[in-house]
Amino acid sequence: MLCDTTSLRIPHRTSSHPFEDKKNRILELYAIADGLVEAGEDDPTVVICIDEFGPLNLQPHPGKQWATKAAGKGDVEAPRRRRMRATYTRPHGVRHMMGAYDLATDRLYGHVVTTKNRTAFIRFLRYVRKLHPPDVRIGIVLDNFSPHLSTRKDQRVGEWAAANNVELAYTPTYSSWLNRIEAQFQARGCSGGSPGVGGCWSVAAMVSSRWWVSRHWASLVRWSS
Repeated sequence: MLCDTTSLRIPHRTSSHPFEDKKNRILELYAIADGLVEAGEDDPTVVICIDEFGPLNLQPHPGKQWATKAAGKGDVEAPRRRRMRATYTRPHGVRHMMGAYDLATDRLYGHVVTTKNRTAFIRFLRYVRKLHPPDVRIGIVLDNFSPHLSTRKDQRVGEWAAANNVELAYTPTYSSWLNRIEAQFQARGCSGGSPGVGGCWSVAAMVSSRWWVSRHWASLVRWSS
C-alpha cells in the first residue's frame, strides 16, 4: 500500500517541535528560491546549500588495456603487465570537498581541502559570501556537522553569519536529505561507482557524472525548473 510521505509526522506533542520548525523553515527557503512565494522583509533572496563530500583519494580502478601477451615469466622485450597495486595505506592522507549548491544560479561550487574543521569551513563560507553582493541576504542550508555549529567555546560560525547578512538554516537530526546538495553529491558518486577501501570516494567518482546525467536528465530538468 502506497502512502504520501509528505503527510507523515513524527509522533510528538502537537506543540511546536524543533523538527517541524527546522523542516518548515528550509521548505520556506526553497519556496523563495523557486519563486513560489515572495521573500519577506528579513528573508534571504538567495539560497545556497552547503555540505562536505568525501573523503577523496586517488585510487586505481580495474579495467582493460592493451598489453603484450607474455608466456611464462616473460622477458625484457615482452614484459608482463603490471598489476594494480593495493591502496590500503595512504601516506599522504586524503582530501575532502566542501561544496556549495547555489539555487539562484543552479551552479555547484567546491573547494578541495585537507581537513574539514571549523576554520576550513569558515574559510569556505567567506568564499560563498563573495558569490553575491554584500547587501543580498543569503540563506544557507546545512546539516548539524560539528564544524557547522557555534558552541560555547567557539562562536565563530554564528558571529560570522550575523556580521555578513547570512541566515543559517540547519536540517533536523537524521534529515540531511532535506539538503538539495545531497542529490548533486549522489550524482557524482553514482557515476564513479561505490566508495573504495575505508569508505573513501575516488576522485573519478567526484568529477565524472555523464552516466548519471544521461539517465536522469528529464528529472533534472523538472527539478531545476
